[in-house]
Amino acid sequence: MKPESNPIRDLLAFLTNPIWPTAVFWVVLLAGLGIAFSGWQRHPAQRTPHTAGIAVLRLIMGTMWWQQSLWKIPPNYDGLLFWMKQMVAHSSVHVQATMVDRIVAPNIVVFGPLVYLTEALIGVSLMLGVFTRLFAALGFLMALNLWVGLYSAPNEWPWTYGYLIVIQALFVIDPPGRRLGLEKPVPPAVQQTQPSGPDPQAELISASAARWHEAGHGPRDRDRSPAAHRLIAADPPAHYVGGSVTGTAGPRAREKPS
Repeated sequence: MKPESNPIRDLLAFLTNPIWPTAVFWVVLLAGLGIAFSGWQRHPAQRTPHTAGIAVLRLIMGTMWWQQSLWKIPPNYDGLLFWMKQMVAHSSVHVQATMVDRIVAPNIVVFGPLVYLTEALIGVSLMLGVFTRLFAALGFLMALNLWVGLYSAPNEWPWTYGYLIVIQALFVIDPPGRRLGLEKPVPPAVQQTQPSGPDPQAELISASAARWHEAGHGPRDRDRSPAAHRLIAADPPAHYVGGSVTGTAGPRAREKPS
C-alpha cells in the first residue's frame, strides 16, 4: 500500500530527489541564504522582523516556482499538454482557447521550453532576491493566464490562481529583493527623535549671547551661566541673530565686537 501523502513527506522527497535539478536548487537556495545573512550583517537597518519575514516569504515563493517547474523539464511535455487541453476546453476567454489550440499546443517544442525556463528563472530570481520586480511581473502574467484559462475547469478552485496573482502583484509593487536580497536595500526611514542630552545649539547660542553681553550690552560676568563660561573658554564663537546661529566668528571678531 502506497503511504499517504503529507506535507513533511512531500517536502523531504523534493529536497532529496536524486536528479540534477535538486542539486541546482540546493546551490541556489544556499546562495540565497548566504546573501540574506550577508545583508543582515552589512545593513543594520534591515535587522527587523518585517524584513526577515519578507525575505522568508520570498524564499518560499521562489521554492514554489522552482518546484512547479520540475514536471515541465524538456522534453517532458505530457503534463503541460494536458493542462493546455484543459484551457482549450474550459477557458473563460474564447481568444485564449483559440490561441492555445491553434498556436501554442501544436508548437509545444518551442513554447514548452519557454514555459519551463520562465518558471525556473522566476524561482531563481526570488530565492536570490535579484530582478524581483521583473520576474514577479512575469509570474503575475503566468498566474493570470492560468486563472483565465482554468477558471471553469472541473475540480479547480479559481481563487487558487487568484491568490497567486495577488502575491505576485504585491512583489511587483514592493520588490522583495530589496530586503536581504541582491537588490539595493530599502532606505531606512528617517527617525525624528527628541535629543535626550543637552542641546549643543542652545549652548552655542547662550555663549554667543554671553559675548554680546561681554561687550557691555548685557549682565556682568558673574551673571553668566556655567555653560556660557565653558563654551567661551573653549572658543566656539557664533553670530546670534534673530534667535538663531547664523555663522561663526574668529578671534578678531572677539577682540572687536560690533
